[in-house]
Amino acid sequence: MTRQERYRYVQNILEQAKSAELQDYFQNDCVLPETSVELDQIEAATATIYPVILPGRIEMLVSVSANIHQFTTPIEVAAFEDLVNEFRDNLQLDQGDEEYLEIGEELYTLLIEQFEDLLVENDVKTLLFVPDGVLRTIPIAALYDGDSFLVEKYAVATTPGLKLTLPKRLEFKEASLFAGGISEAVQGFSGLPGVPAELRNLMTNYGAEVLQDSQFVRDVVTREMSSNDYSIIHIATHGHFDSNPQKSYLLAYDDKLTMNLLEKSIGFRKYLGDPLELLVLSACETAVGDNRAALGLAGVALKAGARSAVATLWQISDAATVKLVDTFYANASTEGSSKAKALQSAQISLINNPVFEHPSDWAPFLLIGNWL
Repeated sequence: MTRQERYRYVQNILEQAKSAELQDYFQNDCVLPETSVELDQIEAATATIYPVILPGRIEMLVSVSANIHQFTTPIEVAAFEDLVNEFRDNLQLDQGDEEYLEIGEELYTLLIEQFEDLLVENDVKTLLFVPDGVLRTIPIAALYDGDSFLVEKYAVATTPGLKLTLPKRLEFKEASLFAGGISEAVQGFSGLPGVPAELRNLMTNYGAEVLQDSQFVRDVVTREMSSNDYSIIHIATHGHFDSNPQKSYLLAYDDKLTMNLLEKSIGFRKYLGDPLELLVLSACETAVGDNRAALGLAGVALKAGARSAVATLWQISDAATVKLVDTFYANASTEGSSKAKALQSAQISLINNPVFEHPSDWAPFLLIGNWL
């Protein structure tokens, strides 16, 4: 067996483990797609990265141009997890210091630096991460090389597994869009005053069908999503991903949209060969350091039967959300743009804006699944 054959064997084992992990989390064997992408289908400008956290070290499998490379970083698991959790703590709230840059640089050295020459040599533009454990709880895009954030050099996407990904470029000009959300304070949750502007932009610029506030009730929303073949569904409301998937939900005006309801209303389309192209959740959150809750966020596109999802690891300011979402859609609708590059450009636009330059405002947005 050649070295490349061994690496491919390890990759297949990792893919099987990722699939089993999600099946266990959702307690559902049917969450997995019937077709999937293979390594040699990945475009040359995209690197697929598997960080694997092991006792005493992190192993990195990096696939570029159909060749797999191995890199090893010695570090104890507890020390690494503490570092990652500290990074998230410092990213999530602007504490008036730049400690997040120091931690981000340390993580960049551990995770990226040793194979960056490989990325440059192969003219890589997009990084597709298959994160492991605690790495699911942080935005990889916010790693820092001492001069710039990772997302300023590469478009970044994540997937719970390469074989769980259905790549296809979104034909935005032909897309139909549904958008819904809540701006008012309901069910003990605070209001989201930026939601009307967020939804109005989608209706005005992209012809979205919109349900807001008292119209955004559970039964109406699920009926709307299941009765129309929307290409994009955008939901701007409080959401929570829990260690127990039965406790994960998106907030409707009168009730909660559970992951099972989401699957029933739009997930069936994947069996008809017409999966939802993009699900956007602009105000969801997972608990700091909760690896299992992050599995729910990682698998939300799969559960909804969508090719890809854009979701947040934590809630951000309304003003930042409106600006980032509007810029993302403007970029995504540009001919030849990928969703990963559209999100990259939107995040860079906030980084370059003194009002929103702190990662608490731009970093939590993740692209999950299909990066094209």
